[in-house]
Amino acid sequence: MTLSRPGLWATGFNVKHPDLEIDPAYPIAGCRICGAVYQSKFDRVLNPDANIRYRAKFHRDAWRLGHNKKHQDHEHKSLQLSGRQCTPEAAQKLAAYGIFPLSSLVLDEEVSAALAEAPRTTMEEPCM
Repeated sequence: MTLSRPGLWATGFNVKHPDLEIDPAYPIAGCRICGAVYQSKFDRVLNPDANIRYRAKFHRDAWRLGHNKKHQDHEHKSLQLSGRQCTPEAAQKLAAYGIFPLSSLVLDEEVSAALAEAPRTTMEEPCM
């Protein structure tokens, strides 16, 4: 069972990493359960034509579908039933990329605490 909104689409701050650069001007696919992020090389093309935009979206969507299968059905259902935009663990990881749920920051003490304790830069390798 896969729910309709398990992925996150957002832009974030520029994060330098030896294997991956997340550029804030371009789309990012992210997981609201574990906080993994993905941005393809097609996402970072300056002035892309329609073909490049299609390929970028295709790669993000393929990553989302593949990544969603890494989580158990009960994790998807639990997130949906919680009413949260993302889990506290995901919020903490996504905050390093400049992505955070404003509503959860104000309304959810657990997510708010996770965001307060989040590192300001990512220390983990991005998900490929």
